Amino acid sequence: MFEKMRKITIVLLVLCCFGCKKTTQVDTTPPTVTIIYPENNATVTIIADATDNKGITKVEFFIDDSLNYTDTSSPWEYLWDTNPLPDIFCTITAKAYDAEGNIGTSPEIFVWLSIIAETTGVKIYAYQIDKTQAGFELSDFTIIDLTNLNTSDYTTPTGKGDIMCERFEVIPGAGFRPWIDGINGGGVQNMGYMSDWSEADEAPTEGYASPGHSIEAIMGHVYAIETGDNHYAKIQITDIAGDGTWIEFKAAYQVDPGNAEF
Repeated sequence: MFEKMRKITIVLLVLCCFGCKKTTQVDTTPPTVTIIYPENNATVTIIADATDNKGITKVEFFIDDSLNYTDTSSPWEYLWDTNPLPDIFCTITAKAYDAEGNIGTSPEIFVWLSIIAETTGVKIYAYQIDKTQAGFELSDFTIIDLTNLNTSDYTTPTGKGDIMCERFEVIPGAGFRPWIDGINGGGVQNMGYMSDWSEADEAPTEGYASPGHSIEAIMGHVYAIETGDNHYAKIQITDIAGDGTWIEFKAAYQVDPGNAEF
């Protein structure tokens, strides 16, 4: 349905080195392994480069002291699925094994998982046109039916939905335009036109319109959203119906409560 992705990339470089030894001697020197990237508290897919004079047989990747994956062939890498994880601090370590069974273990590093969910191609319709497709829930990127919207305080019976679309003719005869409202305690703020929405890397912490207060939807503009349950999100308008009946946008949602970073 919608394209979803998580902005989590963790790059791990594992270097394993040996000193030279005579061919008649038994190799008892363990590999050395050091995580040089990411740095502590960085967010970044785990890739390892392991070398050894006798040959590396496997590299193990540990998350919070738990073995998550063993790679037995080069290139050494682990595609870490962070989708089930909340925003947490994690420790990452690696173990490299050489052909003689020697083991090298890296120092642990700390990584903060600040998960951003994104989607594109979302289309919602103006409340005055189709109430069943007028709302949008940012936490799971779902269209919300607003047939039972309480228009006195802009809340839904289920509490689902963060924004909605409306359609007004502000100046008689000038044509209808789409507008965006916050619902269920949420607010919207226009951050202006951006050719690259990554320019909006942090949401404002104040200045949001109150729930039900309409902000005009303008092509290319980025809007910060403060949800009623203390989350921040952003959308960018990518298309607008000529008659104002719908808007299309891409969205990003910060799953860490109170974290304004995108």
